[in-house]
Amino acid sequence: MPNDDDTVVTLAFFPSEIEASLLADELKREGIQAEAAGFLTAGFRAEAPGKVKVLVHASDLERAKQLMDQYIASREEIEQVVAMAASTLGLPSTVAIYSWVLEQIEKSK
Repeated sequence: MPNDDDTVVTLAFFPSEIEASLLADELKREGIQAEAAGFLTAGFRAEAPGKVKVLVHASDLERAKQLMDQYIASREEIEQVVAMAASTLGLPSTVAIYSWVLEQIEKSK
């Protein structure tokens, strides 16, 4: 019977593969096994669009949450990144991402 601490759980959802992968990479550098799931697969999303997960073991969840909180940049830095992505993503996608970012910032307060 598997140990409950070995269960893979979702740490967070992100609107893009880049954001999820950056966090997963940071967690790996800190010694936590982490993976991003929900990438494009053969032209189709493996999961719902805009929902890329960062997965960790349940035993690492609390530490991963702490590291994620430290890793998340300030609101101004996030806004700057979203603004820089606008020319690549287009206005509708940028507005959607920016709205999501603002919601996440408000939830974290």
